[in-house]
Amino acid sequence: MASKDFKVAIVGGGLCGLACAIALLKDGVDVDVYEAAEKFGDVGGGVGQGANALHVLEALGVLDDVREQAALSAGPVSQGQYHNFSNTGWFKFVSGLEGHEVLLDLTFSQYEAERVEPGFHRAVLVDALSKHIPAGRKHFHKRCVSISQPSSNEPVTIRFVDGTTASADVVLGTDGLKSIVRRFTTDTFGVDPDPWLKFSNKLCFRTLFPASKAVEAGITLDFHDRPICYVGKSNHIVAFTVKNGSIINVVASAESPDAPAGEDTFTPARKHTSSEELLAMYADWGSEVRKLLACGEGVTKWNINVVYPHLPPEKWTKGRVAILGDAAHAMLPHLGAGAGQGFEDAYLVGKLLGDPRTNLSNLESVLRAYATVRQPRAQKVWEESKRVADIYEERYDSINGEELHALWDYVWKYKLDDDVQRVRQLLVTEGIFEG
Repeated sequence: MASKDFKVAIVGGGLCGLACAIALLKDGVDVDVYEAAEKFGDVGGGVGQGANALHVLEALGVLDDVREQAALSAGPVSQGQYHNFSNTGWFKFVSGLEGHEVLLDLTFSQYEAERVEPGFHRAVLVDALSKHIPAGRKHFHKRCVSISQPSSNEPVTIRFVDGTTASADVVLGTDGLKSIVRRFTTDTFGVDPDPWLKFSNKLCFRTLFPASKAVEAGITLDFHDRPICYVGKSNHIVAFTVKNGSIINVVASAESPDAPAGEDTFTPARKHTSSEELLAMYADWGSEVRKLLACGEGVTKWNINVVYPHLPPEKWTKGRVAILGDAAHAMLPHLGAGAGQGFEDAYLVGKLLGDPRTNLSNLESVLRAYATVRQPRAQKVWEESKRVADIYEERYDSINGEELHALWDYVWKYKLDDDVQRVRQLLVTEGIFEG
């Protein structure tokens, strides 16, 4: 039973949107989720979960369900959806050049790897989260095409491509990189191309193949013990086993040869390609790497697009509309932090809208406070994600473990509940909340 005097609509049923809906429902907020597709999406690969993301999932009461779903989907012969870390292994950095010198070998004793958990497949997370949202609050085939709010005292109207509409007192845009809700908060409806949507100049190739195929190809490195990151100029590759060591997952990141950074977003963002195209991106790399890439099956190529320039806090909200997750801060994937930042957004919004002091009369101020506190943190993680790629691809002859530790620590050890207290205090100081 809803205990608030306002209604919330979430546009976009991805991980961030589902987490936000769960957070709101826990605090008695009336909320509906509107998803463009026929079901909640499962496109994508593994989603790394650091301590910050695990904290949110645990606080929402869904972490055990996620783990259980991962075990069920993996099947009886597998320990999980993604890499099963050994008792000592954490990450090994290897030169992509011939000879493949080991540059840095991180172990659990060197780094507190209990802060991070082997990633779950996106579909596992989506399935586990969606079960916590009642059927009547989930609406499919609802692709948002516009947002309008005639005045601050009136509900916000969402228009969908099928001609229908929905109204709510608050609209939260978790509709991803190409967000329509962001068009509203940034006043860019009708501006083409979207000025906040940029191609990062990075490509990502993904492929999976049987581990036995790598052995047959004469590859000598063992991917079972820990993930291996091959580093080299402008490119890097992460390879690790899944499905109890029977499958090798390869994620190869490269600079695009076709366009400089800052060009308009390429469409489509994802397409199938060949192992030959992948090999061409690594033509001057060592034989071990080229053998590995030649094993690729069903290679997909992704153009990595980001939100840039950084949106200032005042562009995160407009009236009683706000954006979260990739809609606000889509970033490079190299730090494995994008999904976690969306979870942090969802957690904070849930805590604020569920606060007993939040009501219909102060919603705009509450949303502005959310953006004020969250934007600096999300922007720094965005920048650190780019920095990780620079470490791998510009200083590839020597990897500084302590530098990487500092980056991971900032993401994983962050005290999100401190943000909750900070934004509540801000609202008290501004006279919006009673002390």
